Amino acid sequence: MTDVVIFSPTKSVISADELYARIEALTYSGREPLNASIIDFLDLLSKKFLRSPLARNNPQITALGFWLRKAATKKIRNNFLSRQPENTLLTPRGIAFHLPPANVDTLFVYSWALAFLAGNVNIVRLPAKPSEVAQYLIESIIEVLVDFGDDKRHIFCSYDYDNDINASISRHSDLRMIWGGDDKVNMLSKLPLRPDGLSLGFPDRYSYSVISGNAYSECDDRTQNILVENFYNDLFWFDQMGCGSPRVLYWLGNDDERITDFSKKLSAKALSKGYEPDTSVVINKFTFMNDMLAKNIALSGTAYSNALHILDANVGIDLRNIAPGGGMLTVVKISSLDEIGKMAQRKDQTVTHFGFSRNELISFAGSIVGRGGYRIVPIGQALNFGPIWDGLDLLTDMTRKIVVID
Repeated sequence: MTDVVIFSPTKSVISADELYARIEALTYSGREPLNASIIDFLDLLSKKFLRSPLARNNPQITALGFWLRKAATKKIRNNFLSRQPENTLLTPRGIAFHLPPANVDTLFVYSWALAFLAGNVNIVRLPAKPSEVAQYLIESIIEVLVDFGDDKRHIFCSYDYDNDINASISRHSDLRMIWGGDDKVNMLSKLPLRPDGLSLGFPDRYSYSVISGNAYSECDDRTQNILVENFYNDLFWFDQMGCGSPRVLYWLGNDDERITDFSKKLSAKALSKGYEPDTSVVINKFTFMNDMLAKNIALSGTAYSNALHILDANVGIDLRNIAPGGGMLTVVKISSLDEIGKMAQRKDQTVTHFGFSRNELISFAGSIVGRGGYRIVPIGQALNFGPIWDGLDLLTDMTRKIVVID
């Protein structure tokens, strides 16, 4: 039988049966949702992340730290409570089973923290060999859990991808969070939960950006540089593999000079940040770019640096599902936002924008309703996690309601 690695102050290996016994003991051991002690715990964790020397070169740790601050979690709590019907009492859903992706090393913390905020106990399956960032996050969480005396309610573990173990944990679970590609979601969604359990799948998603060329040209150098910095964060964190990372940039206006200016500044920003993709990624981008040109799918291509390759394509060409990450961007010139709405797909997730009014954005949102796209946010916020994700109100799904009428 497959061994299970338990991440704890003293890393240990146990049998699958021992794991199931621990999970069984967690039943009915949840806490009051959104209570002050959980918020205090997350705030302490936030301070630890924000002070970490590792955060200097890994801005995703800083972003996570800001998200966990007391002010931020209180805002989440108050917003959620303001939407609850009268005569109801919130309770945790129960045992939450998290299956995060391996390529976004902070996502497991967001998933776990929100479920913890909802009062649930948690089982989190982690990669056998976590990245340096993920390893630091795991160790920090466990350290603070032990200090709070709350470590027994949370199991962070790793095991070979064994569907017998996934099936057994699922049968104990009230909530399952599957983060990953379509194949992973389809495979794991077939495994039954408790009869009244809920499984949430977060499959393949693709995202894009839209910039108004006129708005860009009217900005001073400082504003343009801030925009480039924000776009850099959206594009290059997680090597462009995050579901919110843009794959396509739609540029409103037919001005190649402005696009070239933006592209050069973006490439320079990547170089100044020290972003250097692996040689295999650079070769893959170069091969992909030339393949698209040879097939007349793209009009032109430019390698601004090892960090940034850009393809110029016509409206109607959709490369977001097949383009590699690591700084491969397709630029498409458009004459109106309506042209994007016609190309919306169910797999679209985040649309980042610059230079548009609220009325224009609301009109655009109406054009993609039911077709694709779940977040329309300013450039720089593509990877900001929120309690509403992929169109789902996660805290609602992570809690139950007891109706009390006197």
